[in-house]
Amino acid sequence: NILIARMLGASGFGHASALYTLLMLVTAITLSFQIITSKFIARSSDEHVRAQIYASMLRRAWQASLGIAVLVAAGSAYLKSYFHLPAQHDLVLLAIAAGVYIPLGVRRGKMQGCYNFRGLAINVVVEVAVKLGAVLLFLHFGMGVTGVMTAVLLSIVAAYIVGKPEAQYRIAPGLIRIAPFGEGMQAVTYFVGQVILSNLDILLVKHFFSPPEAGIYAAVALVGRVVFMLSWSVVSSMFPVSASHTRQQKGRSVLYTGLLLVGSVISVFIA
Repeated sequence: NILIARMLGASGFGHASALYTLLMLVTAITLSFQIITSKFIARSSDEHVRAQIYASMLRRAWQASLGIAVLVAAGSAYLKSYFHLPAQHDLVLLAIAAGVYIPLGVRRGKMQGCYNFRGLAINVVVEVAVKLGAVLLFLHFGMGVTGVMTAVLLSIVAAYIVGKPEAQYRIAPGLIRIAPFGEGMQAVTYFVGQVILSNLDILLVKHFFSPPEAGIYAAVALVGRVVFMLSWSVVSSMFPVSASHTRQQKGRSVLYTGLLLVGSVISVFIA
């Protein structure tokens, strides 16, 4: 983000931040699929049942992602006007990226639920590495904001491919009823609130302020996003561990460890 801000300038970075923030709103659904997949896989020790859970969640994720992608593409003209964006095709790239991002949440949830934190970390690093390399290449050739969105799309596709599960998860094991509708809606509601709190300011500033001012604000807001990502890393690690234990004392230990780590991160940034 810092490199993009330097290379695009304030106005261009403001446009790129608005587009990426719209994608971040989709993470409410992505993270909902990830956390539910993680929870139910962590609770089961049977590999066949785990494979059924994964297959069922992946199918639902692709169904949801198709609907989201169509909605974003259909509303691209309005979104371009509302956020004062330079090109409508950037929003089409965003729609495709959103369509792949939601199923990626299921693949990451599977790794998270199996305690495969090394695989999860590698998957995130691959996404960031492809994004960074492609952005530098595309900006070097003058592709601007379109280059940034193309890089984002390529990074999500790369992470989805790298996140391919083991052979037993790829063989169609049949579907299974996982979570009741209410539990799924709880997760969606939680993440919608979290994502709105974390990203709505960027979109409001992009609409009401001039492009240079919106870009400067987006650069300053990077600090908050760094804190959020560090804190979320702790939550991602602690959640499946907590979900797999039923003893109250163990649950408290996980809770207090998470609170201590997140509190330390926030204290360092405040200081």
